[in-house]
Amino acid sequence: MHGTMDSVATFANIEKVYWGMKHAVEDNFENVRFIAHFSHWYDWGCIIYDRFVMEQPPQDPAEALRQHNRIWNAAVRAALANGGVVNDHHGVGLKLGRLMKEQYGRTMQVLEGLKKSLDPNGILNPYKMGV
Repeated sequence: MHGTMDSVATFANIEKVYWGMKHAVEDNFENVRFIAHFSHWYDWGCIIYDRFVMEQPPQDPAEALRQHNRIWNAAVRAALANGGVVNDHHGVGLKLGRLMKEQYGRTMQVLEGLKKSLDPNGILNPYKMGV
C-alpha cells in the first residue's frame, strides 16, 4: 500500500515540512516508510513529492483504507503544522477536500461563498472542496 501526497512549501519551511511529515508517518505507523523528493522549483519554494509505503498492509480492505486515511491525515496535518500546504497541482479533490478547512481556516468562507455564487445548484465538482 502506498500514497502519494504533493505538498508545497517555501524554502524557509521546506525542511521543517519534510521532517515533520517524515516523523508523523514513521513515528506513528509501524512498518511504514516515508520517502520524498523535491520537484517543481519556483523562486519562492518547491513541491515536495512525498510518498508513504507500507509493504504489508492490512488484509481486510476496509481496515487497509482506514489505515491509508490515517496515514494521509497525519502527514498532511504535519505539513500544515510546519508551514506547508496541500498541493493543488493535481487537484485537492475528494481525497483531500475535507482538509481544506484546516488549511485555509476562515478564508475557506470566501472560497465557499464564491463556489455558491458561481454554482448555486452545487453541480460543478461536488464535494471537491470539502463542501
